[in-house]
Amino acid sequence: MKLPRRISRYDAENDLLFVDATGIKASTIEMVDAIFDELDALAEKYPGRYAMICWKDVEIGSPAVAAHYGARAAKWNARLAGAVRYAANDPVLRSYIRTEALKHQKSGMRSNLFETYEEALQAVREMRDARKRA
Repeated sequence: MKLPRRISRYDAENDLLFVDATGIKASTIEMVDAIFDELDALAEKYPGRYAMICWKDVEIGSPAVAAHYGARAAKWNARLAGAVRYAANDPVLRSYIRTEALKHQKSGMRSNLFETYEEALQAVREMRDARKRA
C-alpha cells in the first residue's frame, strides 16, 4: 500500500525528524505498515534524532489496527532519541496513543501529547537539555 503523500522529512534547522500525519486515515494494518516503512527509512538515514509528530485529524481504524500501530511505533521509537506528539484532536486517538505508550513503556515509548507545534518543539529542546546534563 502507498501513502497518499509523503508524511515525513528531516528538519535540519531543528535537527529532528518531522512527521505531519494530518488527515491520515490509518484504517488498516497495511496503511500502518506503509506509514512506518516511510518512518523507518527516515530514521535509518538520520539515526538517533528526536521526532515531532503532528496528529491533527488522524483516524485509527480499530483496536487491532491501534495495537499494530503501537507495536510498530515502539520499534520506531527505539531508533530515536525521543519523540513528542501534538495536535491529536480526536479523543479516541488520544486514548489509543496513551494506551499503546503504556503497553510499550519499557521500549521507551512515552505518551507525551502537546496542543501546539511550539509546545512540542519546546519539549524536544528540554529533552535535549536534560540528556546533555545526564
